[in-house]
Amino acid sequence: MPHLIAIVIFNVVCILFFSPIFFEGKKVYQPDIQQVKSMSKELRDFREQQGEEGIWTNAMFSGMPGYFIDVKYNKGVFFLFQLVTNGLPHPSRIIYLAMFSFYILLIVFGVRPYLAIIGGICFGLSTFSIISLVAGHNGKVAVIALIPLLVAGLQLIYDQRKWLTGSALVAIALALIFYMNHLQIIYYTLMLCIIFTLNYLIFSIREKSIQPFIKSTLFVVVAIIIGVGANTGKLWSSYEYSKYSIRGEKILPPAEGEAREGLTKTYAFSWSNSIDELFTLFIPNYYGGASGYNVGEKSNMAQALAQAASPGQIRNFVKAAPMYWGDQPFTEGPVYVGAIICFLFIIGIFFAPKKYKIWMLIACLLSFMLSLGDSLAWFNYFMFDHVPLFNKFRAVTMAICIAMVIIPLLGFIGLESFLNQTDDQRSKKMFYWAIAITGGLCLGIYLMANGFSYESQGDARLASQPEWLLEAIRADRMDLLKSDAIRSLIFVGLAFASIYFFAIQKRFSLPVFCILFGGLCLVDLWTVNKRYFTKDDYRRASVVDHIKPTDADLEIMKDKGPNYRVFDLAGNFNSALASHFHKSVGGYHAAKLQRYQDLIDKHLSQEMQTFVTSLRDGIPIFDQIPVLNMLNTRYFKYGSEKNAFVKNPKAMGNGWLVSNVKTVASPDEEIKWLSQVDLGNTAVLLNDQPIKESYSREGSITNTHCQPNELRYEIIAKDEALAVFSEIYYPKGWHATIDGQDVPILRANYALRALEIPPGKHEVVFTFMPTSYKVGSAIGLVCFILLIGGLGFTLYKRVKESGFIGAEQPEME
Repeated sequence: MPHLIAIVIFNVVCILFFSPIFFEGKKVYQPDIQQVKSMSKELRDFREQQGEEGIWTNAMFSGMPGYFIDVKYNKGVFFLFQLVTNGLPHPSRIIYLAMFSFYILLIVFGVRPYLAIIGGICFGLSTFSIISLVAGHNGKVAVIALIPLLVAGLQLIYDQRKWLTGSALVAIALALIFYMNHLQIIYYTLMLCIIFTLNYLIFSIREKSIQPFIKSTLFVVVAIIIGVGANTGKLWSSYEYSKYSIRGEKILPPAEGEAREGLTKTYAFSWSNSIDELFTLFIPNYYGGASGYNVGEKSNMAQALAQAASPGQIRNFVKAAPMYWGDQPFTEGPVYVGAIICFLFIIGIFFAPKKYKIWMLIACLLSFMLSLGDSLAWFNYFMFDHVPLFNKFRAVTMAICIAMVIIPLLGFIGLESFLNQTDDQRSKKMFYWAIAITGGLCLGIYLMANGFSYESQGDARLASQPEWLLEAIRADRMDLLKSDAIRSLIFVGLAFASIYFFAIQKRFSLPVFCILFGGLCLVDLWTVNKRYFTKDDYRRASVVDHIKPTDADLEIMKDKGPNYRVFDLAGNFNSALASHFHKSVGGYHAAKLQRYQDLIDKHLSQEMQTFVTSLRDGIPIFDQIPVLNMLNTRYFKYGSEKNAFVKNPKAMGNGWLVSNVKTVASPDEEIKWLSQVDLGNTAVLLNDQPIKESYSREGSITNTHCQPNELRYEIIAKDEALAVFSEIYYPKGWHATIDGQDVPILRANYALRALEIPPGKHEVVFTFMPTSYKVGSAIGLVCFILLIGGLGFTLYKRVKESGFIGAEQPEME
């Protein structure tokens, strides 16, 4: 019955929290998801029209694998996700999953069900998850939501030796976690699991019970193989691709102080917490809340603006006031786990069993240290330089996800332990110490608030503002901190009182306590979330689902050529919106191909500036943008109006024949020569490829078919020829045939494909079918079948043990 009540309560909370979805037919507007919709449109259309997966997209960055964009590998795992999320609509289903997952975790750790329900609600409504969903970071939040389920399975295996049930949970959690494919959060989750396992290894050695530990580990290994194996296609493809992306080894010589492989330190640690920022876990507006925060029309800022702005202007200014004054470039809101939860965390430190407390505190400390980034340079730079894969990830503030799990987990375990020993005087004393520490921290921050500067490096962009306005902004920042310090003090005090009168004074029953205490936790987190997740974040479903082309887009789309590219000068080069309607030179992706990034750094950025300058002067210069020309950039769009684009007469087409070959000794030379030769007549190749010095240029190339996984050309060559194609070279998965015969694909001009063509008329076909996708998907299907079979067997065993199967039946009269 408690489990059924938990499911009902979690559904009700999600329905009420996301009420416009359920009662008004609206959807959450997620900016990053709008980008994803645009970048993935070609692949989604192909799937709908052809009934198969497109695993290469031509829609952005002139072509790239679609692995991280929209490729469906194992639909069975997605069905499993829909099953465990109770059929709720997005994004409420992810928050429901977080609540239910954490509820299971607390039950496994021995917390009574009705307290576990409160814990599930608190974990699901963490502001980090809610704010991340508003931005569109669905995969990140979904993986965080599943971490408790994984830890619960490990706890069942290692601590309670319920091997089948625990293995089933681990396998399910891992299958879903890797399906969501947020590798950075998965990486931090792995760290958490390592700490957990080492803790039980040490205890096993101390208790001389190593054999059960080994048996438990074998069950974990099997569960990992099945759960992770269900995503073999996705993982194999992702691993293969990562080596050729900006997360892999550099091709060109790195700059001084830059690593040969992985991201630069500056890029990786651009989002790092300061030590003080950890206080936002407890006091949400400690650092001003968000970079754009509504301070209201009674704020110091509004009063100061009254002397220089109209009421309408003031309302607009105060809606997005620059309140954040921490060290990050900007933020959408704080990582607030709840004042009451932090109070419980201190209780957990005092009361939780030692075998839980040690590994949890170590994991929490590691989470804090990693999230500090270059604020704790001696530690994180060492991790960056020496720990495998650490240098593949940026925005290390996300490491706080470990603490998001540990803080409420330890807190509710501690509360459960305290409630079981309230008659002990020492326990009462430690309980009073917990309120003294948390309440004293709130009060201390409030009293010291007048001494803070309320300035940050990010305020440099406000330098042009008058001093009276800057003073008003700083005054508002101080008011936000002080009011939230008092707010947290009040919630902590009320939580203390509810526990005190229930556990020590015995004034009311457990149901009354749970309603009162749960209500406080819900109000605490709900009200903070609603500061950053408001009705303005909802749109009509038709607005969210439909992206309208501009008049300029419609005019360009009249060109029915099968394969040309568009450069959207009106938007950001790193925006994927152009990919919604065109094959774009730009795009939006955190792991683009390294060779394409090199083209951007060495040529495209400068060529874009050159062309924009000429366009502003009224005479667009097309012959000074050779790399954009070789990428077949046929249109430059600079606005939304009907004629706000220019057609490029120098675009080199889908492919061309060259007569000369310039061979070079290094990638550095290869990319430099792109601006020094006539690319229409000369191909630049590394000297490690077998190639002649000259060819016949007489002939033609016509693109006859263009789909994500296949390109077809009709080529006529008078003599032996070298054809260069305006398609991005990727060594894993592309195959070429001439009249059905396999031929090797050469790499030309640093990033393009080339083929040697015999004399005559030929059909050239490029197909994309990587072994990692084809074989990996087959392995994944087998593992998923094993997962479902193992889950069915586990359920059968549990039902049989409960007496529903195999029990003696009464004789019929």
